[in-house]
Amino acid sequence: MARIRIYIDNSVIGGYFDKEFEEDTRLLLKRIKEKDFDVYISEITNLELERAPKHIRKLISEIPEDCLITLDFTKEAEDLAGNYIKENILGKSKNE
Repeated sequence: MARIRIYIDNSVIGGYFDKEFEEDTRLLLKRIKEKDFDVYISEITNLELERAPKHIRKLISEIPEDCLITLDFTKEAEDLAGNYIKENILGKSKNE
């Protein structure tokens, strides 16, 4: 049976240390470690992780390698992000 595919970013991982989201995030990470999911992250998430606190990077490193897929940042994704910003769906990050 194929695993369920999910996309996560650093805000999901950060929920592990946030009282409001802690319980659900810990359950999710437990299931990820049990290989219930194929976990997709973006190249952008990987770049953000380079500057993330050590405890956040450690959690990502606990995802089984055969379940972790990194998505390339394509021109199509860049255009979509630009449209989201243009339409005020999302704002620019504080790092831009």
